[in-house]
Amino acid sequence: CGDGPGGRWLRACGSPRPFALATDMLSDFCLHQGSVQATVVRSSHYTQSEPSSHPAGLRGPVIDRGEYRCRITLTDEPSAVEALAEEFEFTPAVQMTWSR
Repeated sequence: CGDGPGGRWLRACGSPRPFALATDMLSDFCLHQGSVQATVVRSSHYTQSEPSSHPAGLRGPVIDRGEYRCRITLTDEPSAVEALAEEFEFTPAVQMTWSR
């Protein structure tokens, strides 16, 4: 069918084993011959080949050098995928629990 723009999650419910995928990266999704394909990392054709210096403590991913950081969750509960994707964007700082 071709790539379609993705977002934070994908829900595949039309099979005997439904599943869902949540990610914190922008991606594309495609339905091809009955299988779901997800592009979770996409880069430009041209990259920076020379080393670059970073101040101590300020090291992070540099997309032009092929460095990526992402989180992906695959679940068999499609109804929970929106909440899982939201946790990637707004990570809980405190979790309160009660004994039963």
